[in-house]
Amino acid sequence: MAQKDLKAVKIFLLSHLSNDANYQRKRLLVHLEPLRRRLDVLFYDSSEIAPGKIYASEIERHLQTANIILFLISPDFIAHYHRDGQEVDHALKRYDEENIRIIPILLVPAAWKETPLAKFIPKEGQSVSQLPDQEFACLHIAQEIGKVVDEVIDEVRKKKAADEINKRNYVNSAKGYFRNGDYQEALDDYEQAIQIDRSDATLHEDKGDIQIVLKRFENALTSYETALRLTPESGPLWGKKGQALFNLGRYSEAEIAYQQAIRCTPDKADFFIGLGDTRLAPGRLKGAIASYERGCQLEPGNAQFHIKLGDAHLKNANVKQALASYESAYKLEPTNAQSCVKLGDVYLSLSSHIKAIDYYEQAIRLQPQDAKIHRSKARAQFAFAKLSNTNGAYYKTALETYRIALTLDANDPYSYKEVGDIFLRLWQLDNALDAYERAIRLKPDFSQAYRCLGDIFYKKADEIERRNNK
Repeated sequence: MAQKDLKAVKIFLLSHLSNDANYQRKRLLVHLEPLRRRLDVLFYDSSEIAPGKIYASEIERHLQTANIILFLISPDFIAHYHRDGQEVDHALKRYDEENIRIIPILLVPAAWKETPLAKFIPKEGQSVSQLPDQEFACLHIAQEIGKVVDEVIDEVRKKKAADEINKRNYVNSAKGYFRNGDYQEALDDYEQAIQIDRSDATLHEDKGDIQIVLKRFENALTSYETALRLTPESGPLWGKKGQALFNLGRYSEAEIAYQQAIRCTPDKADFFIGLGDTRLAPGRLKGAIASYERGCQLEPGNAQFHIKLGDAHLKNANVKQALASYESAYKLEPTNAQSCVKLGDVYLSLSSHIKAIDYYEQAIRLQPQDAKIHRSKARAQFAFAKLSNTNGAYYKTALETYRIALTLDANDPYSYKEVGDIFLRLWQLDNALDAYERAIRLKPDFSQAYRCLGDIFYKKADEIERRNNK
């Protein structure tokens, strides 16, 4: 016969025999041997399961998963049924719910009519030992079982084809929902697809990806772990597990996951960057820097990787190295506002105010609606004004930039506080007072603004006292 789907049907033969039925059992197994060797059949015999603690669980597992269950009927089997009928009851339950095949085979005379298996046996049923030609009887039984196997294989293949179509339809629907931003609907369709085929690791992976978007990190972790049980050598899946653990703040576990990802796929830069993130979060700066450096080596054209390396250097007080990393990012993507801002921040910390202002202005041209960049530029202008010791022109320039920042984000208490600092510097106490009060209304626990407010009241009191003394 033509080779069919590999291991399409599982047969489980269950018997409880004494010596009086062993001959018939042995001859039946001889005739079943060609069936056992078929590539599309998995054949399990309960007598081949070693006795011990796991015997009952193995019997249960095979009863739960077999497509065809063969019961070898003998007095010992009937006696065992009356002592403990769970095996037969379990098979009958699956017969009712899943339409599996149950085939009782009468080896020797037994009181089978008193069991639920009677409905599967003709009333005049005779045992193999009662027939004049027992060898022919065993051959006939094996042939009839073979016909049942072919029927089941045909059913399995048809069901598999139908399931594949339904699965594909659910997946296509889920992808459409995902593209439209309907994430819960996409998740529901993936769940339907998984009900059809729980062994498809890609379904569990895609489900986890949606759960990440929905910030359901625990659920995503479960999905990725399920996928990994099916494909344990998948580097991308280990990386996604690492991402989920990182989002949950479980950094040591995330580090192990990323290391597994690197073991599976050692030349993937993203995994080293993820490893760097897991080390940076708890403050392991040297380890983070080493990981980011390796990521940059593997993918030197990725500006974002150089920015991450720069951030780690900056946290480790390596200002020159941070500057070099940010400049690498800027050279790779001069239209990336983030690298411009990072360079501006470093130059501001180095008191190179003109360079800082220049990079902030480049970032503003790229992202003109970003209030934070305007505020950073204003801070650089304010710092330059203090250093220049001018008559107020640079302070006014900084105030104008803060005005733009507050137009874009009127709820930023820090901008109001810094505006107050400029007015205080210019001795415009009423304007400073108004700015600090606005900052405090937006952030009632803003201790610095309260201290500045106290300074103004002190200065105003001193001013009033001087006027009164005149």
